[in-house]
Formats: sequence, structure tokens, C-alpha cells
Amino acid sequence: MKEYYRKKWLKTKNYKFYNEFSRLRSLTKTLISDSYRSYIVNMETNIKSNPAEIWKSLNNRRGHSRIPNTLHDEKFEYSEPYSIVNAFADFFSSSFSLNDPILITDSVNSTVPFGFPLICEDDLTSVMERFSNKCTSGDDLIPSFLIRDCRLVFAKPLSILFNLAIKTCTFPSLWKRARISPVFKNGDKSCIPNYRPVCILSNFGKVFEKVLYQVIYNKVKSYISPYQHGFVSGRSTDTNLSIIAQYLAEEVDNRGRVDVIYTDLSKAFDKIQHNILIQKLNNFGLNTDALALIESYLSSRVCYVYYNGFTSREFIATSGVPQGSHLGPLLFVLFINDLLLSLSCPVLAYADDIKLYVSINFYNEVLLLQSNLNVLTQWCMTHKLILNKQKCFFVTFTITHSPLLTQYMIDGYRLDKKDCMKDLGVVFDSTLTFVKHLNCVCSSVSKSLGFVMRTCRNFSDLNLMKQLFYSYVLSKIEYGILVWSPIYASHALMLDKIYRRFLKYLSYRIDGAYPERGTSSVIYDDLFV
Repeated sequence: MKEYYRKKWLKTKNYKFYNEFSRLRSLTKTLISDSYRSYIVNMETNIKSNPAEIWKSLNNRRGHSRIPNTLHDEKFEYSEPYSIVNAFADFFSSSFSLNDPILITDSVNSTVPFGFPLICEDDLTSVMERFSNKCTSGDDLIPSFLIRDCRLVFAKPLSILFNLAIKTCTFPSLWKRARISPVFKNGDKSCIPNYRPVCILSNFGKVFEKVLYQVIYNKVKSYISPYQHGFVSGRSTDTNLSIIAQYLAEEVDNRGRVDVIYTDLSKAFDKIQHNILIQKLNNFGLNTDALALIESYLSSRVCYVYYNGFTSREFIATSGVPQGSHLGPLLFVLFINDLLLSLSCPVLAYADDIKLYVSINFYNEVLLLQSNLNVLTQWCMTHKLILNKQKCFFVTFTITHSPLLTQYMIDGYRLDKKDCMKDLGVVFDSTLTFVKHLNCVCSSVSKSLGFVMRTCRNFSDLNLMKQLFYSYVLSKIEYGILVWSPIYASHALMLDKIYRRFLKYLSYRIDGAYPERGTSSVIYDDLFV
């Protein structure tokens, strides 16, 4: 109507039309302003309960997608939605392998067979109570928050279904259907091989998985290698990094030298052969019925890629464990457990990220590290896993000039030597100064702080701003801080500038003016209370 009267005014120059156009223009601006204020209030409310909602809100506002509209692989370029999801399906399905009849002669870890006991309603209630307050749902479209809120209703029928599955050694096929979401890893975002498949599974199936997980983990946790820090209770990336950092610091401080070989298993979760995994689970003590249920869980898993409302063709996962499940990570840890126990040099693992290291004083230590690398290589060949030689390398940590030149090989391929590397999110340099990591952290958190300040400029709740600062800025600073904590005042000042910048912004939002240059941050400490 505003546009209609504007055209009438321009055509006739009649002020009656102009007055109506002016009134409608003012009304339109008021409606837009009210709508924007309502949008900001709703955005604040959603972010308070879940800070991750900020990304969803911003992407919707910008019209951005986490996957580009045009992608490519080694041969073709794809721009149509159906061709994109089918290209993802072709790539993900190519990662699977067929199961070869192989006999693995691992040492027996457990001599007491165990199976899955029948499940009571109280056990299911406690499991469902820990489900998240999200709308995430699998192929059956049952969201996780509904499972949690209606746990008392679901407990009895689910206990009947789960006990029937245990008795018949059959995992329900509808709960094995996996909707795959492509998740970007690194590199070129428009390149399909730079994505990994994450399975969105039925939440009822996840409840069953959690129950089975608890039984298996409680029985086998004492047999899991102490060198494995991934998906193990009480261990994490922090414990992994702390151990290697302590070892390196002691040797480097004593003017010693440590060689660390970093390995890379290509698509390790997808390449696990089911028959080998079942043999290993048998060595851990699972009885015949329990093995049959796990085999049913792994076999005939129907997958399809879904993105932005489009669905790809279906394909069968002939190998591997589902990424995004509860049982998958535990099964992978048990699969490679004997490898870690068979090595005779220090080793650390976080799931499939494995590093071998040893203090080098004489050439015998070099031969020891090479022999253990050969053991790892042979194990991968026997277990049908692919060791990506191009992504394997080694780093020599020392502060002295060492005349002993070393070289490590994988099947005749000479590994590259690097001066620094990013290990589980922390950049280690060969002299163990962590200056490069500090620079990376400062650059990253400075961008994150700018993002928070731009996003919050229309917010009225300062507590929400602090919450976003803790979530997107402080979390990056504090990650691995026990390992790389700056010891020099000049380095600590680089991080202090981040805090002062945010404190000045909070002061501006409260007082309407920035504090004078040189004002002590102690004055504004109460802003964080």
C-alpha cells in the first residue's frame, strides 16, 4: 500500500496521496523496528538456554549454509542438490570394504565369558534422563528431548523390546538406519573428500546402545590399554597432552632429545572389518549370544545422506562402526587395544591418533623406534587398515644441535621431518616454546571476541554477553592451558589484552564511554562476578 500511494503521489502530485504515503511509511518503519526488537529478544532467549543457537540464528540471517552450493571431487563438479547428496553417498560408500575371512590370534584378555543381562525399567529411566534437550532425531523423527521428558512412559515398552532383542540376539533393523550428515574436517570446503560422515541414529536405538555400552565397558575397562586416552572414562585430550608434554619437557630441560612419530590411519572407523572385530570381542570375553547381538548391530546398516531437505540413494555399510553412535567409539578402542599393548616403546593414542616416541641417546633408540613403527605397519596390514604414509611424519624435540641424523621408513617410504605440528589442538614446536601455539590462540580468540562483540551490540543482557565470552573466547584460551601456559610476561600480556578488550567493551556498555587508557583492569573485575 505504501508503494501504491507513492506512485500515486509521483504521478498526480496530490498531497492527499502524499500524506497517506507518509503515514504508511512511518507505520512500516515502526513495524520493522518492532519486529527487529522482537527478533533480538527471541535470539537472546534462545542463546541463554543454548549458546550454540547463535550460529543457527546468524546463518539463517545471512542465508549461509555450512556446505557450499557447488562442490567437486577428483573428477566432477556438482551444483544440483540431488547430485550433491548422491556424490556424498558415493564417496562415503567407497570407504567401506568387504569382510575377508581372516583369523586373528590375539592373546586372550578375559577368561570369564559374559553376556547382556535383562534390562529393568529403572535402568532405562536413568539412561533416558541424561538425554539432551535437543530436537535431534533419527529416521523415526523422535527427538531426544521427547525421550527424556517421557521416559516414565517409554520405560516399560522399551524394556520389553530391549529384552526381546537380547533374547533373540537381534538388533532392530529400523534402529540401524542411519541418516548421514556430512561434517567438514579441514582444507577446501568445496571438496567432497574433506568431509566425514556422521550418523544421525534413532534415539530409541541410542538408548539401547547406551545400555549395551555400560555392560561392555564395565566388564572390559580393566583390560583397556593405559595408553589409550580416547573415549575412556577419566582420560581425555588433556591427559594425553599432559603426558607427552611432561616427557618432552623433562628430556629437553636435561638437554636431551626425543623423536616422536605421528601416524595417520585413513578412514579408520569405516575400514574396520566386522569379522575381525567379533574375534577381538570374543577375546574380551563376550559370550556367543552377546557376540551375535553385536554382529546384528553391525551388519546390514542402511545409510543415506540427507542435507537441506534432499535425500541421497541408500547404501549398505559393509564395514566399520557408525560415527555418531555410542557403541562405535568403544568398539574401535577395543579393536586397536592389542596394538598399543604390543609396542615396546612409549606410545599414546586418542582413538585412531597414535604417536610413538622415545628418548634418543644412541642409535639403538632409533632402531627401537623404527622396529615399533614396523610392528604398527604390520598390524595395520594384518587388520586391513590403511596407514596413510603421506600424512605420517616425525618431529625431533631438542634445544641442542644433535649430530645424530635419523630417518624413519614405512614400507620403503621415507617419513617427512617437521619442526612443529598440531597435536590434539595444541601446536608443539621442536624446542617446546609453544610460541607458535600462543600466536595461533591469540589470533583465533581475537576473531572470536570481535564476533561476540558484533553479535551482542544490540543485546541488552550483559550476562548473556559474558556467557558468550566464556563459550567462544575463554574456552579457546583455557584449552590445554596446563600444557602450554605462557611463562614469560610478554606472552602473558598477549592474552591479557584479550581480557582487557572485553572489559573495556563491557564498561562502555554500562557507562556509555570507554575507560581511559591505562586504567587498571582490577577496577572492572566485578563485571565478571
